[in-house]
Amino acid sequence: MEEDSENILKFHSLSFKILLPLHLEHNFKLYLIVSESLTNIKPR
Repeated sequence: MEEDSENILKFHSLSFKILLPLHLEHNFKLYLIVSESLTNIKPR
């Protein structure tokens, strides 16, 4: 069971490393939008 989740984790980090450069610009814009939204929602 533990080995399974470890493999899944490795797979996700691998696909993340592959996908991130491909979609970096898009992801960054999305990240900015999301973080801005979260910042606006958070009570100060």
